[in-house]
Amino acid sequence: MFDSFRQTSRPNEFTNDVEATPEAAPTPSDGSSLAWDTRIQCFAGCFILSCIASLCASILLMISSLAGFCVLTSIGSIMSLIGTCFLMGPLKQLKNMFSANRWVASLAYIAFIMMALISGLVLKNTPLALIFTILQYVAMAYYSLTYIPFAKQYIDRWLCSCLN
Repeated sequence: MFDSFRQTSRPNEFTNDVEATPEAAPTPSDGSSLAWDTRIQCFAGCFILSCIASLCASILLMISSLAGFCVLTSIGSIMSLIGTCFLMGPLKQLKNMFSANRWVASLAYIAFIMMALISGLVLKNTPLALIFTILQYVAMAYYSLTYIPFAKQYIDRWLCSCLN
């Protein structure tokens, strides 16, 4: 089912032959033992669960349950990260996240997810959870910018000029 997508998005990864079977073993560098079709299905499942969590979080925001909003938003973010681990493989995902030019953004993103969960579930401090959720979105945007060439450098220069 996903052969044409696999061949166009990742040609020659499994073998030198473009007509590779979907059950071909992945390369050892990505750390995943799942077949490509299974990886796509798991990614899609995590993406759908992430969307459902975000939708439920929006509903909780509308009914003024800010702590629930923060927790479900964080769960949706975690599901998105898990989904990309299925797609790329966990080792490659971690290598990308903690490469030299994006480790700070990755660490901030993960830290704000954890702090939003802790402040919403353990401390039951809604204002603090809301602050961490907002910072989580800022960190996610900054993390996303690290994948665009020169965007991170532009933002870094802009932030330095604002702070000086």
